[in-house]
Amino acid sequence: MDLSAGPLESVATVGVRVTNACVSQDGRLICGFPRWQDDFKHPSVAEVVAGRPPRSLLPAHWGQWRPGDTGHERVVSIHSLHLDRSNHLWILDDGCPKLGQPVPGGPKVIQLDLASGALLRVYSLAAPATHDRSILSHMRTDDARIYVTDAGSGAILIVDRESGAVRRVLDGHPRTQADPSIVPMINGKPYKSAHGKVATLHLSHIEISGDGRWMYFCPLFGPRLQRLRMDLVCDASIDDASLAHEIEFVCDIPPVAGIHALGDAEFLLCAATDGAILHLHADGRKTTLLQHQNICFPNEGGFSPDGRHFYFPNSGAHLIGRPFEVMRFSLTPTSS
Repeated sequence: MDLSAGPLESVATVGVRVTNACVSQDGRLICGFPRWQDDFKHPSVAEVVAGRPPRSLLPAHWGQWRPGDTGHERVVSIHSLHLDRSNHLWILDDGCPKLGQPVPGGPKVIQLDLASGALLRVYSLAAPATHDRSILSHMRTDDARIYVTDAGSGAILIVDRESGAVRRVLDGHPRTQADPSIVPMINGKPYKSAHGKVATLHLSHIEISGDGRWMYFCPLFGPRLQRLRMDLVCDASIDDASLAHEIEFVCDIPPVAGIHALGDAEFLLCAATDGAILHLHADGRKTTLLQHQNICFPNEGGFSPDGRHFYFPNSGAHLIGRPFEVMRFSLTPTSS
């Protein structure tokens, strides 16, 4: 399938760094705002309407975390949002203010029903599911499980939705590790974390193919996109060495901050340092779908309910002198 992209539009400007954007089945724009600054006074998960203050989607006390508090019934720092086909919003709290060490009770996944506004369940990812080096990064779900990446050590957490039990796989394996020689560049300058260093984030981004057969994953800055069969990922009888042996190389990729399935074997890649959205074809070809001078570090986004638009947060906008904002463009098939 070939695609063409319509004009780039800015749909909302926000006051702080926004790293996640998705659109509910009734067309509401939902955004995630990480706690990456000291004076954070913004809803962590909010509905955003242009020209209006963001409206928090969680009960009031969930937004009242302060340094020194535990993370129990509080959001510490959002790292990922995922909207499923049931209009349930899955919220990943890495529990790490300013990407530091996780606070007690911080790492968790929250399930929210957007239709009713009800908070359905909280899945704790406390020790031993996580440790003091953990940085929970991205997630996906299916009817039985939640899949969360730990970019701090390079692991996949598999959470049973019924029991809440957590299993870590591929923890620290060489196939999940970042390449420390990669120095991502934006406008000729190295892209650094809140601590003033080039971030080393291991297995970070994750996506499940449209047919549910494959899990795709990569470190934040690439350079390899890999995949595993979902039946193997979910088989608790397979040890890490055997599972790693089944990892398949897909293709080399640039630094990406989001992977989004277009179907069974095609994806959009949010090219973090290229100011671009790429189309990864089923045969491994990568084409530039959209590239624009106003895009910087496009992050984890989402499709409109009809699939005709793709929304994404412009997370590095401050690096090119723009306000933080959410952008979108239309998608039109040009051949099959």
